[in-house]
Amino acid sequence: MMRKTKIDLDLPSPYGAESLIAGYQKRYLPYFRSAPGVVLDIGCGWGGLLCHAAARYGVHAHGETLSQEQYDYTLAKVKRLGLEGQVTVELGSYENVAGEFDKIASIG
Repeated sequence: MMRKTKIDLDLPSPYGAESLIAGYQKRYLPYFRSAPGVVLDIGCGWGGLLCHAAARYGVHAHGETLSQEQYDYTLAKVKRLGLEGQVTVELGSYENVAGEFDKIASIG
């Protein structure tokens, strides 16, 4: 079964950021716990899923984005959070991604 939803862990919620993140963790992210591995996030946006999965579940994550602004932001975020060894991001299309991945996400 495939679920598709928008997960933006950086945006504030009218109910509080903590409750928003807790809701996403409970509903959409527990499969990262089951078998940590390498995650590909197609259209990774601002890197919220990449960084959360790496920090919380210990996965290695790779993201692809077409946006220079999102790429720059995500690189800075990865560095700020100290996740350089776990998270990579590329500016480009998913059609050119090389590698092996245990899980693939495309949210949004």
